[in-house]
Amino acid sequence: MASSSAVTLTNTGFIYGGCEHAYDQVTSLCFYHEVTKVSVLLFHAGNEHKADLDIYAEGLPKPIKIRTGFSLNPLADNPMTDNYAASQKRAKSVVALYEHLAKQTFQFRLQRYVNMMDKHGFFFYDSKKVFADGRISDGNRQLNFNTDRPIHRKPFEVYFETKKTPGEHLLNVLVWRQDFIISTKHDADVFFFLIKRLFGLEWK
Repeated sequence: MASSSAVTLTNTGFIYGGCEHAYDQVTSLCFYHEVTKVSVLLFHAGNEHKADLDIYAEGLPKPIKIRTGFSLNPLADNPMTDNYAASQKRAKSVVALYEHLAKQTFQFRLQRYVNMMDKHGFFFYDSKKVFADGRISDGNRQLNFNTDRPIHRKPFEVYFETKKTPGEHLLNVLVWRQDFIISTKHDADVFFFLIKRLFGLEWK
């Protein structure tokens, strides 16, 4: 794992570990960002920021993992508060790196999904098959973007809400009646672009 400073951006790509990678070599971006409120003795102590970015590229045996990390300066006047501020700064750096790479590599990553759709009639996303007619299947369950409702969007996931009895809603232990969840950490920009173009789906 590395910090965002380990990646040097260039006009045509980025440098990591002494090797340069062109933007058109990036095959996927996996991004996650969360802010957690931390309380101590019921008092709000601060916000812990976490941002993760995995960069998948041709020629790399495994993704480049960028993390915010954790550092605590025991010599600071207020070590915990200073760390929360530092975590926000590090997270902003990871977010900025992701946004830059997402913009520069969007067309290349999109084309991979489009090529798969043209060749097979579906593309893989979050270990699920998304078909041109709206069907989405994980191998056990199948729903449809065109006909099944409601479909909700939350940070880093989209899910089809299934109808439940009051007891099922409380317990939610019957797997076949649970909500159908799609994680949108991988190539979220491409995924939302495609389902808008293909099925007219978007969330305000």
